[in-house]
Amino acid sequence: YRSYLHGGRLSIALSRRVQRADGRFAGVVLGEVNLDYFRDLFSGLKLGSNGAVNLYTDSGSIIMRVPYQEKWIGLDISASANFQRGKLGREPYFFGTSNLDGANRLYVIRHFKELPMLISVAQSRDEMDVMWWQQVRTVVLLMSLLALFLLLAAMQLTREFSARLRAERELLLLAEVDGLTALNNRRTFDALFEREWLRAHRVAQPLAVLFVDIDWFKSYNDHYGHQAGDDVL
Repeated sequence: YRSYLHGGRLSIALSRRVQRADGRFAGVVLGEVNLDYFRDLFSGLKLGSNGAVNLYTDSGSIIMRVPYQEKWIGLDISASANFQRGKLGREPYFFGTSNLDGANRLYVIRHFKELPMLISVAQSRDEMDVMWWQQVRTVVLLMSLLALFLLLAAMQLTREFSARLRAERELLLLAEVDGLTALNNRRTFDALFEREWLRAHRVAQPLAVLFVDIDWFKSYNDHYGHQAGDDVL
């Protein structure tokens, strides 16, 4: 109704019966709430350009709606499917089409515990899809960058491991092979000899070792030089 106390502005009255100790009627306490209060309150919500907030009575009358149009205040929408679904309270949220503007929205409707009112908060499905795709593109971009970083890191680690394996093979080769003759050195001989000795002992077979030396090779080195001796070896 339009309040005469507030210059004809739309208001809603909350009344309570007052009774005496013996139960007899003693009067009525009346509280008046300016509907602009709800309008200002709901306008602060960020629901996109096509979102909506509705405050209803239990009987289905609109107390306030944002976006605001005065013709909707007091309108009875009790027969609408969205109101009936929200009043039943069986769904925490649902998609529905508004009877007022035909927009498809995601609705969340709750009933006040101590007041005969319901409130619905609805966001446009189209705007939600746009926001969702924006978030998807952002996530895809971040995941792509992360995947690229991991790929580059994996390639770098692969190169490092490959270089390390090559270095280890080279070190192993240097440790086991004589650099001049490319034959196995004394260290390799000791390892092989110990292995063959144990094998021969295990199978009760003889083991023979052939030792070959070059007599008077020092004279060759002294006469032709060590470079020539290395070539001969």
